[in-house]
Amino acid sequence: STYIFLQPILGTGDKKLSNFEKELLDDPTVPPLSNFYHLMEKELSNITNCNTHDLSRTFDNYSIPIYFDYGHTFIDGNQIIANNIYERILPTVLEDLSN
Repeated sequence: STYIFLQPILGTGDKKLSNFEKELLDDPTVPPLSNFYHLMEKELSNITNCNTHDLSRTFDNYSIPIYFDYGHTFIDGNQIIANNIYERILPTVLEDLSN
């Protein structure tokens, strides 16, 4: 099976931002990627030949610093994303193993 995940990026979802994350979003020299995120969300919903998951709200319940730039996360963020992916693919992996 094929999976496509739309990764969370700084500025998507409803995460309570740390001071550092706020500074990143307020930097006028770098246009936020979240300005274009809606285009990726739209395209994800058009994909029908594989499993798709939008992870943009993955960090909504976390107030710890997650991002060290617009798209990359610290270790805690990596672990949270890994756990989310694991939960989504586990049923397919178990089904494949039983066949």
